[in-house]
Amino acid sequence: MTTVSKWFAELFGFGLKGAKAEAAKAEAAKAEAAKVEEAVKTEIPVVVKSSNCGCGRSPTGSCLGLHKLTEEEWATHEVNPNRIVAAVVDDPKEVEQKIETAIKKQKKAKS
Repeated sequence: MTTVSKWFAELFGFGLKGAKAEAAKAEAAKAEAAKVEEAVKTEIPVVVKSSNCGCGRSPTGSCLGLHKLTEEEWATHEVNPNRIVAAVVDDPKEVEQKIETAIKKQKKAKS
């Protein structure tokens, strides 16, 4: 039996009979409870304040701190349903040429 399988057998009482099996299970439960208790002691409590949103920007109705954003930040923020999406724009002259070319193609296709 490998070390891991011995540990597993001892932890869950496999291969043990009667009182020994029950004692092994009880010991494993105590050890697990001690680990949980220690973890709870070391956790840092987090206090969450639930308050209503006064700025009207929150999609949930609870304050998310969106009131702290400037108008420019809010205009492009992902939560803003009316956000402005910036796009890369070509050189205006190139765009104009592309439009003219497209118009010429349409006129040719109609002729």
